[in-house]
Formats: sequence, structure tokens, C-alpha cells
Amino acid sequence: MVETPNESEEHQDEESFLRARREKLEQIKELGHDPWGHRFDDRQYIGDIRARLAEVKYVLEDGTVLDLPDIDAEGFDFKAWKQEQGKGELIGPTVRAAGRLSIITVAAFWLSQLAIR
Repeated sequence: MVETPNESEEHQDEESFLRARREKLEQIKELGHDPWGHRFDDRQYIGDIRARLAEVKYVLEDGTVLDLPDIDAEGFDFKAWKQEQGKGELIGPTVRAAGRLSIITVAAFWLSQLAIR
């Protein structure tokens, strides 16, 4: 079977891509890391983490504990709200999440304020 020019280019692109992937894999190994990762026990699912949003509080310097406002309110500005409250810190549960997290909603912003490790 004779390859057409387009098929030949696609084959070369695929080979180039695979070669680059193998080189990156070797670089990770040379740095002393397992490129395939390892088990990640005791993790929580992102839906379970999001369900705990009500546990996140804002504690003012004087010890006053505030519930967070409705994060779904249109035009809500967290920085402005925080500035109105005065100095303080966010407290909440420590959670463990595996995988890549994509910030899709405003609620995900609040999750980024938690101690995720």
C-alpha cells in the first residue's frame, strides 16, 4: 500500500509526538520521580468536597465567626465583601482531592480557599 502525502505527514506527526512523549517520560525518570504516580488513598470526591462548603467560615480578628454570603449571587465580589468585613481568615475543613481540578463555577473559587492538599 502506498501512502499519500497527507497520510505520510500524519504518520510523521504521530511519530514526532510519541518521540516527544517518550523523551519527557525519560526526563521525569531521570529526576527521580515515578512518571506513573502512585496510589492516593484517603481522597475525597470533588462533589463531596463541594457539599462541605457550608463548613467554610470567615473569622474576624476579634473572634467573630461569619458565614459566607451567597456565592451564587450575580455580581458577587469576594474581595469587596472581605474588605467590608475587616481583617480575618477563612477557616474550613482540610480535604484531599486527587486528579486535576478545573475551576468551572464560583463555588470552585471557594473551594480554592480551603486547605486542599
